[in-house]
This record gives sequence, C-alpha cells and structure tokens, in this order.
Amino acid sequence: MTGCLAPPTTQSVTALANAIGAIPYSDARAAHELARQDTVVTPDPTAPGEAARTVTTLTSFHGWDLPGGGAGSLEYTEDFARQDRIDQASGQAISAVKVLRSQTCHIEAPVASGRQIFELFETLEAKPYGVLVSPDRRSITVFVFEEGRSETDLVITLDAALAGVSPAAPGDGSARLVMDDGGPRFQNDVIPGVPVVRLSRGQLLAGIDHPAMMSLSNSRFEPVVQRLTRGAGAYPRAFSGAAPSA
Repeated sequence: MTGCLAPPTTQSVTALANAIGAIPYSDARAAHELARQDTVVTPDPTAPGEAARTVTTLTSFHGWDLPGGGAGSLEYTEDFARQDRIDQASGQAISAVKVLRSQTCHIEAPVASGRQIFELFETLEAKPYGVLVSPDRRSITVFVFEEGRSETDLVITLDAALAGVSPAAPGDGSARLVMDDGGPRFQNDVIPGVPVVRLSRGQLLAGIDHPAMMSLSNSRFEPVVQRLTRGAGAYPRAFSGAAPSA
C-alpha cells in the first residue's frame, strides 16, 4: 500500500512489483485489458435530469499477480478520460468536454480484516477523507479527492451487509457516512440529494472487522492541453478583432 500510494509511474509500479516478487500477466491478458474502453454515466442528485459522463480509453497497461496463496493483483494504467455533462433524457452534451490524462496504481486482494486495512490507510494517507456506503451496505469507499489533480479510493467489500446500517431506500445510490467522532481529518460533508448513514467510529470499525476484499486505486491527473496554431497571416473565422501583436 505504501508503494502504491506514491505518485504512480510505470517505473515506480514496476519497481514495486519486482520488490514483492509479483508475477507479470501474460501478453494475451495484458492485450485484452489494453483494448478496454469504459463509459460511466453518473446522475447528479443536485441537478435532476443531468449526469456526468466519462469515457475512458487505456493507453498503457501493466499487470502482475501478487505472490502467495491468496488471489490478488497489482496493475498500472495510463488513460485519457473525456468528461462532460449530459441531459439524461436525450443523451446530448450540455457542457464543454474536458480531457484528462491519468496515471493509476491499483491493488486488489482478499484481506483478513477490513478494519486493519482501513486503519492502515489512515496512517499512510495524511489528507482529509470521506466515506461512502454502498446501496447494498456490503462495501465502504474511503476517498481522498483533489479536483483535477488526484483521487485515491480504498474500497472494502464485506461478505455480508454492514451491521447497524438500515437498508437503502429503493432507487437510492451510495450514502455519505456521517461520524460525529470521526476525527479532525474525517469529512462529514452532507450534499443535498445524497442519502446519509450515521455511525460512530466504533460502530464502523466493528462492522468492517471481518474478512473482506480490498481494492485500492491511486490516480494522478493532468489536463490535456489543446495547442492552438495559426498559419502565416491566417486567423480562425471566429476571431473578429484586430490581429494581436507578436
């Protein structure tokens, strides 16, 4: 986890894989992953009828199986993500497109205790974080987000619903966890339209102190810059003012 939480690059994740004795994916498996393109549409609870759309295309992929008896994997990806907002009824864009290049380290593995992983993450990540609870109450997502710069998500999935949490209402998405005793780095933000789950820290830790599947993704983003060019003496038709001085 320490290695994967460092700024991800091909070199850093490959060095991590070598250090722990991970086994590279076969060429066929890597090629299959590299061909993937994902489209995710996320409804905006604060703007009914609108959604965020992200189309992700992989440009680089490296993967390894973790050593040892349990199944687990380590992966490094680079991709381009085209992001915009759409009208859900028509599917048409209602905003300009933003393109980001991302580099991601991803670990997935079964663990003996979701609590141990959660508390380890807290010691390794110094930034403020929030927590989401899935609609089926079987997983929590611990997230650290800096707009346009980075995102880190730790997902802990249990084999049963989280104890002490009421079932989600029909049609509800993930709920924001509110903990009054969550500590100075825990974010208790409540967003209009997003359901809320309330627990104490002790209840959360007890509820995830079970065998679980953990998934850690650490991404760094940079905007893709459109380089505008002009021919000698020529300007785009949209330019209506005087030609700028050199």
